[in-house]
Amino acid sequence: MAKQRMFFMIKPDGLSIEHKIMSLLEAIAKIVDSKIFDPADMKKIEGLYEMHKGAFFYGRLLKFFKNRPIKVFILEEKEKYLYNKNFIEDFIDLVGDTDPAKARPGTIRSLSNDSLAQSIAEKRALNNLVHRSTSAEEAKKEAAIFFN
Repeated sequence: MAKQRMFFMIKPDGLSIEHKIMSLLEAIAKIVDSKIFDPADMKKIEGLYEMHKGAFFYGRLLKFFKNRPIKVFILEEKEKYLYNKNFIEDFIDLVGDTDPAKARPGTIRSLSNDSLAQSIAEKRALNNLVHRSTSAEEAKKEAAIFFN
């Protein structure tokens, strides 16, 4: 049986605490591949967030990445690791809620001091440290943007 894989990105605001993020991730995932983009490739960012094109925050999101570095990963489930549910669900749980103010303590996004309400009020992108895929199918598409 093939191992489950997910796409993961540390956003510019998360790179200063990359070691904390990676220590949490490496407990449940094996790094298959990684790349640093300094600065972020805006065509790739536009491809990654294409589903948000037309949303009120899309321009803010692109501006957030412009001329700033990112680090992307392909992660894979670990052998002989006892997951609560399965790798993908546990990975999604570990990353936490999109809104850091709602993220459970101990999740990656709980390490951010930002909130969705604050970012909307200040008319800027949300600083939630990371991006993650929501499914294995989405992970394949997103990984192809950065690794092909």
